[in-house]
Amino acid sequence: MKHFLLFLIAAKTIGTAAAQPTLTANGNGPQAGQAYTRFFHMYEAPGPSGANVTWDFSMLEGMEEEEVTLFSPGDLPNGGSFPEATVAQADLFSNRFIRLQNDALLLVGRGYDDLVVPYDDHKLEMPFPCTFGTEWEDEYGGTYLENGVLWEVAGMILGVADGHGTLEMPYGTVGNVLRVHTVEVEVETEGEVEFTAITELFCYHVPGTPWPLVRLVRITLWLGEEPIEFEFTEWAYPAVTSVPEASRGPMTLHAWPNPAHDHVRVTLPEGEGLLLELCDGAGRVVRREAGLAGGREHVLDLTGLEGGTYIATTTSQGGERGTVRIMVL
Repeated sequence: MKHFLLFLIAAKTIGTAAAQPTLTANGNGPQAGQAYTRFFHMYEAPGPSGANVTWDFSMLEGMEEEEVTLFSPGDLPNGGSFPEATVAQADLFSNRFIRLQNDALLLVGRGYDDLVVPYDDHKLEMPFPCTFGTEWEDEYGGTYLENGVLWEVAGMILGVADGHGTLEMPYGTVGNVLRVHTVEVEVETEGEVEFTAITELFCYHVPGTPWPLVRLVRITLWLGEEPIEFEFTEWAYPAVTSVPEASRGPMTLHAWPNPAHDHVRVTLPEGEGLLLELCDGAGRVVRREAGLAGGREHVLDLTGLEGGTYIATTTSQGGERGTVRIMVL
């Protein structure tokens, strides 16, 4: 597995520069009580590695937004299963239980509504301090029970802080940025059944903000003979910057099940004559329904769509918009 990851995260030439950003546990470690808004956009190219690079992400838009909240582990329903965690992050699909140390950010495990996936061998998501040229590799894993069946989890992550420089963002220019590139392979097995996930991330950090300002995500799932791929961009404001109200969508959408197969239920906001559109990762409209009544659930047919990430958008007669990201398997 290690040689496969080394192939994916091709060697970079790391130079030297006088002023290099450094990420630390004190400045970049997540703490309970923190919250921020992240916005979703189509996948954009990561740009070059190296010293004093300018990465242009000024084209990013908020096609969907999500509130991310950090909790004390005990505040979440399955937090008691992760006694070593110091903070928990509530995501769209799961809760992530994290252990922050002075020298490392570790993933202890994941929790779902009725499922707990502990990593007995924790995953090293980032060493501290982390600066230009920092490299690491880590093997992690554990076991979990699902409906009385024992599953094994084994993974490896390789990471390198491969660039530093400046970000051009929709809200302006941000300096002192460190880019961290990671690739991980995680395999879940039960007998002869095997699921594999390959995740590549490019994360653009600044010292003092516990979340990346830009996060490029590419995931390949092997659930059978054919892979399913997801790719998208997440972006956020620095911790010291408030989010302008104009950038927030006035309508909130929810979708379930998510990920979905042949259909998804979208909870529509209040209103009449709503327009509902579903766009693929390239921005093409693949489903369009007009004249919908709001304040209820609407079943959206996904039959025939390829697996991937889609954005559902509602537009009111007054031009207000709401979005939700949907993953189709």
